[in-house]
Amino acid sequence: LIIVSPAYFWLIGAGLESLWRRRRVAGGIASVALIGILLYALASLYSGPQPARADFRGLVRYLEDRNAVKDAVILNAGFIYPTIEYYARDALSLFPMPVPIIDAAHIDEPLAAIAAQHQRLWLVQWQDYYADPDNLVRGWLETHTFPIDAQGFGGLALYGYTTRLPVYQSAPPIPYPVIL
Repeated sequence: LIIVSPAYFWLIGAGLESLWRRRRVAGGIASVALIGILLYALASLYSGPQPARADFRGLVRYLEDRNAVKDAVILNAGFIYPTIEYYARDALSLFPMPVPIIDAAHIDEPLAAIAAQHQRLWLVQWQDYYADPDNLVRGWLETHTFPIDAQGFGGLALYGYTTRLPVYQSAPPIPYPVIL
């Protein structure tokens, strides 16, 4: 796409210049419309709610802030292991899953072994449409553990689980008013 960009922009410029010579008002309107579209696209790109790329650094920082150094971090897409490892600098216990995950029988034993060794498990999902299209890893964790957290990091999804039944000292706060 980047290879044809100069020709594309040259054609747009030639078209606007031709329209400007024939009908100045129409050329001016087309130029203003094109500039308006480009400014709108740039504004939405830079002020959107999510970063344009997956925020691996933010995800690792979040895990480190949650004292996840003793927890297991399961990567549904094994090919993100080098990136997570780079930002974690050996501070997290990473467990990459094979890609693509096609059968629940292939993940049952490894996940059970990981869950037996750790109290908290974190699942990092990225490109799950390819790596785990049937959501088998998350399904296993939802069935065998207790969810405690869920966060998004610009295309990355992070789910936290505990292997023990969570016991609270007091009731957790209700984030919305209950109407009876």
